[in-house]
Amino acid sequence: MRTDEFDAFGPWIDDVTTVEGTPRLFRSFAIDFTETLLVLKVPRNIARRDATPDMNLYDQLIVVTAETLTVLTRAEDVYGVRAAPHGEVLALQDTVHLLDGRLVVHLTSGPSVAISYNGAARDTITRLVTLLRRLAVPATSDSASATAPTAPAAAEPTTPTTPLSATSRARPIEQILRDKRDHGLRSDCVQALRSDPGTTVVAGHSTTLVRPSAGPLAALSHRLHPAFVQGAVVLGDTGGETSVLHRRDWIARGRADDLSHGRTTIFAGRATTVATTEHPVYPAASVVNITSGAGAVQFVVPMGSPTGDALENGRTTTAPAA
Repeated sequence: MRTDEFDAFGPWIDDVTTVEGTPRLFRSFAIDFTETLLVLKVPRNIARRDATPDMNLYDQLIVVTAETLTVLTRAEDVYGVRAAPHGEVLALQDTVHLLDGRLVVHLTSGPSVAISYNGAARDTITRLVTLLRRLAVPATSDSASATAPTAPAAAEPTTPTTPLSATSRARPIEQILRDKRDHGLRSDCVQALRSDPGTTVVAGHSTTLVRPSAGPLAALSHRLHPAFVQGAVVLGDTGGETSVLHRRDWIARGRADDLSHGRTTIFAGRATTVATTEHPVYPAASVVNITSGAGAVQFVVPMGSPTGDALENGRTTTAPAA
């Protein structure tokens, strides 16, 4: 027998505004829709032709209120619940490669929460991320003085007397992302600067060739199929967040990851430790780990790059170019 849930099923992520619109698996979870800011249902990653009316067709239900993010996740025919105040969000990492989308919410209170989605629904995920960023920033500002990061504080930024246009703010990108493989990242940066008028380019690096420290067989393999630290750009503002625009994989062999897009937003006031170590395989690369409580987010950058310096020193602003 056909059901409304089955008839509506597809790769898109839909808003939920009523109990009747809630996937039947999750209806036992009480939701006061007068208190929610956003409720989304995330479908299973199966083709429409493989779906049947008797299936539980949604993997997750995301519930956002003014105080809390709650994610219900299907496990066969039951579900688990993970809830966290917005003040526990350390970072939001959204990446997509063609139709393979993945949002990871890094929490200071425990393991991260992963949301897998069809890339066709990225606009909806972007709407979710924008809301979570807005809800997280006030808590970050309030708690920044109570949780002092080990990295040194940033210098006082120079503020222009007139706002800079997105085009003016994007000028440093051409000098940072010089490799032809960085074309997609350049476009992502321009779009991010256009969407966030208060954001500036802090630092970054272009795609960089790296070689392993292992023996001759590895050297030969890398000569035939070289490895690259993917390009990245750090964007910052005065509101307590730092964003890194990047590819899904920090290090890629060949050109397999050139079509991916990623943005990681870190709420820097919550970081308690920033540690940089040498990459275990590629000595010309560094691994930057930003942690707070049980939460951790990791970046791989060229050794000595401005990107690593900006992340290590907690820089969220920079003086704009003249």
